[in-house]
Amino acid sequence: MCSGAYPGRVVEIPVDALFAQLREMVVLLASPAGEQVSWLAKQHYPVDELALQLDDAVPAWFSRLREHQLLPEGAATALVDLNAYLGTIRSGSGLNPWSHEGLRVAPEWSRVRALATDALGRLSG
Repeated sequence: MCSGAYPGRVVEIPVDALFAQLREMVVLLASPAGEQVSWLAKQHYPVDELALQLDDAVPAWFSRLREHQLLPEGAATALVDLNAYLGTIRSGSGLNPWSHEGLRVAPEWSRVRALATDALGRLSG
């Protein structure tokens, strides 16, 4: 019978590791399509994982990052904008932007890369 208690120990990720993970997510979103497709293939992930990873972090990690002065306000705004834009991308009757081919040619991904590049600059500065 299960008591409902988690048998393992929950380990809190150090804040510098959270920041590094967030930065890696944004670097990947800013990367050229070929690098994104290679990363997805290596991980055995579908294309939407690019957006899902960021959605797990934004804005959930913001309070911890802010406590340690690791998240400038401009970066937070840029990350929220990037995450919101990713949430607007839909598959239509034409080319599916959530496919490897979509990553290469869909105009939505050019916008994602531009937003991610802006967010990356704000995270670094």
